[in-house]
Amino acid sequence: MKMKLIFASLLFALIGLESQAQSYFQQRVDNKIEVALDDNSHLLRAHISINYTNNSPDSLTFIYFHLWPNAYSSDRTAYNKQEVENGNKKFYFADKQDWGFIDSLHFSVDGIDASIEPTQDKDIIKLKLNQPLLSGQSITIETPFKVQIPETFSRIGQYGQSYQISQWFPKPAVYDHKGWHPMPYLNQGEFYSEFGSYDVSITLPENYVVMATGNLQNESEQAWLQTLADKKIEDYSKEKEIPSATRTKTIRYKEENVHDFAWFADKRWVVRKAKTKLPNSNKEIEIFTAFLPEHKNGWEKSTDFVSETLIAYSEKVGDYPYNTAKAVEGRLTAGGGMEYPTVTIIIPSNEPSVVKEVIIHEVGHNWFYGILANNERIHPWMDESINSFYELQQENKLFDLTKGIQSVFANHLRKTFQSQAISSPATDFTSLNYGIDVYDMGPKYLEWLEAYLGKDTFQKAMHDYYQAFQFKHVYPEDLQKSMEASTGKDLTWFFEGVLKSNYPVDFSIQKIKNESNTSKIVIKNHSPIAAPAVIEIKNFEDRSKHLQLKTQPFVGTTTLEIKNDGVKYDYGFIYPLVPDHVESNDEYIKGKNFHLGIKPLAHLINDEVTNIDIAPSLGYNHYDGFMLGLLFHNISIPYPNFMFGIAPMYGFRSRNIVGTGFLSYTQYTPTSHQLHHIQYKLEGKSFGLETSNLNISKNISSRFIKIAPEVIFAFKKPYPRSPLERTLSLKAYYISEQDMNFSMNPIDSAYYPSLGDYQNQVYGKIKYSHFNRRTFNPYGLILEGQAGEHFAKISATAHLKIDYHLFDKALYLRAFVGKFMGFGADDKLYNRYQLSAAYNGWNDYLYDQTFVARNENTGLGAHQILIQEGGMKINTLKYANQLGLSSNWMFAFNLKSDIPIRTKIPVQIFADFTSFSGASYSNPSGAKFLWDAGIQIGSSDNFAIYIPLVYSQDYKDYLQGVYGKNAFWNGINFSFNLNAIDWSRPIESSGLMSLLR
Repeated sequence: MKMKLIFASLLFALIGLESQAQSYFQQRVDNKIEVALDDNSHLLRAHISINYTNNSPDSLTFIYFHLWPNAYSSDRTAYNKQEVENGNKKFYFADKQDWGFIDSLHFSVDGIDASIEPTQDKDIIKLKLNQPLLSGQSITIETPFKVQIPETFSRIGQYGQSYQISQWFPKPAVYDHKGWHPMPYLNQGEFYSEFGSYDVSITLPENYVVMATGNLQNESEQAWLQTLADKKIEDYSKEKEIPSATRTKTIRYKEENVHDFAWFADKRWVVRKAKTKLPNSNKEIEIFTAFLPEHKNGWEKSTDFVSETLIAYSEKVGDYPYNTAKAVEGRLTAGGGMEYPTVTIIIPSNEPSVVKEVIIHEVGHNWFYGILANNERIHPWMDESINSFYELQQENKLFDLTKGIQSVFANHLRKTFQSQAISSPATDFTSLNYGIDVYDMGPKYLEWLEAYLGKDTFQKAMHDYYQAFQFKHVYPEDLQKSMEASTGKDLTWFFEGVLKSNYPVDFSIQKIKNESNTSKIVIKNHSPIAAPAVIEIKNFEDRSKHLQLKTQPFVGTTTLEIKNDGVKYDYGFIYPLVPDHVESNDEYIKGKNFHLGIKPLAHLINDEVTNIDIAPSLGYNHYDGFMLGLLFHNISIPYPNFMFGIAPMYGFRSRNIVGTGFLSYTQYTPTSHQLHHIQYKLEGKSFGLETSNLNISKNISSRFIKIAPEVIFAFKKPYPRSPLERTLSLKAYYISEQDMNFSMNPIDSAYYPSLGDYQNQVYGKIKYSHFNRRTFNPYGLILEGQAGEHFAKISATAHLKIDYHLFDKALYLRAFVGKFMGFGADDKLYNRYQLSAAYNGWNDYLYDQTFVARNENTGLGAHQILIQEGGMKINTLKYANQLGLSSNWMFAFNLKSDIPIRTKIPVQIFADFTSFSGASYSNPSGAKFLWDAGIQIGSSDNFAIYIPLVYSQDYKDYLQGVYGKNAFWNGINFSFNLNAIDWSRPIESSGLMSLLR
């Protein structure tokens, strides 16, 4: 039986190769390198000789070469540009002495000097051939070169005298049937290189342990490694630094049929060695692992992890073709590990589960990237998604994809149309989507394909693919044709449909109808992408009676009709291995169409139609005192389209029922060219407004009531990696404020407070926000218009952050301009609506903000301000009319600066300036402007303390005249903006990224 299978596989491979013969070709690049490490200056001195064979049908006049160490030679390289876009500023702010580069190149072709031509990328050159290289011919390309090894910012690097030497030598770009593939080095987005042989000699101090691609040729070095492997961990040096030996050694590694060569060196490594046999061929593989002594617990079973991976992948995909497999511990910032042929590097860890997970993944890349060599930059899913699929199988769902937190985020991104098609190029993905869509959703989609085809059929198809394309460059169309030929099924739905779509997968069972001998199951596909559903149906009472059913790819609805042998099927669900992103409708129970879940506190995964979570709610303000109540909500991830949060509370001082709440529905618009979503929102709140106990034993408190419907239009980003965020909001307000009356009692001539009537007002607001949240120098603009019965005002607020060339230090600029228009009413009627230099609770007539004591002019709560309108930091509430009110126009300029030294202390310097219509008339000093400056404690205006140190004469007169010797302390104010957290707003991918960080 086994011989038949082998014969069939070989026949299929020959047929596959014949079908490619007209278009497929593959260049061959054989490399011989001699390199010496200078570990005092972190320098490589090397010479490379390349035998380049042109197997293409074309004559070549030039060859693109990658000089990837030059990615670290400037802060203007493609590598650094991508890092900055992804929010990683480590390299940008690094000292130039920690950068790296490759130089001292002098190319010759067949012994004759050849010229090079630069490109727009510093790490790509064009080698111009002295004469055309004809089809079928070979040339020898040689050059010396030096590499200054950078600090470890990504893959190549040094950490002290621990070396990670990868992407380090001049390497020809791939030329295939789709043309040349020159690519600058990137952290996000891997590689594509030509197959060939490597013969590499490495000279370095003799006490370094070296692990490299291929087979070690030196018997003396093999014997030394065996000696190290036999040593107990306790016998290894515990020193953090070991001096380099004065004598050097030259070791040699060779390998065939690989497309890269990497090596790693460390003097402190513990070495472990083992052997394993492959399941099919019984071939014996030599295994090495190397790690730091302090991480012995995590690495104790590391050779077992490598062995298990070699066996599992060989069984499921095809035999490992090389003689050795190695895993080493070393510094790396490009993920948890990085794969190279026969050797992989893993970040430092003492956790066995982490070491196992990364070893499985990285050793598995020997198949998907190493042996089946796709273009990782353009089709990252072909190696990362497929490899992660097998990794998770080997781990036996150690990190369950259906319940893991990363998959929860993945579902959220899909449901909210913030994910990207899995088949996208690596460079098109956002940093978050690259991790989630490629590494999480890709494997889930492959599980779906396996469930559709059946495990045995899927495994045979992968075996056939491996046999036909090992040691070759593969594209998605090759994998599709191979699997279709093996399975006999049309898989267009998978390769051209779901992999190229960002629509959420969403199936539901609409109906199960049982008749005498048959059952009909109606299934709906809520996505516009034709795809097959996999379901299970059961008898609800006797669940041992169940069936798994599969549909053909379909859109809309489809009906399955089966013989039921008298079994009444009344319960069904979408098979868990189908990556259904809307779990709320995955289950069908006949006669039960509504699910209600009541849970304590909160839950992460929104898995029912309706959830009500109940949590305690606490609060405090000056008028209601401490407040206690319950929060009823359904806030979860993925965010439900309909969301609510209602928090009724009891105010122990006011003895009133108070609270806040919102209802929100988000409508996503995937077919719109402009809008990403529309959010319909209703907000309400009611809290204390004033309180008094004048001449009475208990406080009485008036209150306000606010009801505010809103529609928010969120615009699409120009492209997925764009830092632009744009919204347009239309909001109406119904505000009802209760009067607090004071009347004299003629009996005792004392005044007593009483609650009066409610005064009702209606307002409207339109607001456009435009933010560019780029990593450096982000900016924003807010245009706003407000109107009520007796006034209207418009304003523009601009923000700009100017980064210093010092990590996380910047100058922050804010400018405000506003215009107020009153409609003929008495000034007293619209005083509070006017433009204000300092914004406090009295100015917040829309009740959009949360103030501890919004109408007080004494006590701690009276010192709360918000950076709105004029943005000044000094309150003047003791005046009958606060300083800086304008019924015409106002201009303000605010700046603050981090202290430009290397410190993490959250202290900033601020300065503010404002001028407004009639300033010389309304300011007691006759000045035409107000200004202040001082120290801010706290780096965000959402929570900060402002200490003014110098200020204009009007502020000085106010503080000294009202507070006297306490002027300094009473000039201190604070901001506390609880509304910066908006639970009703759909979480954007940038917000998820900050959570994951």
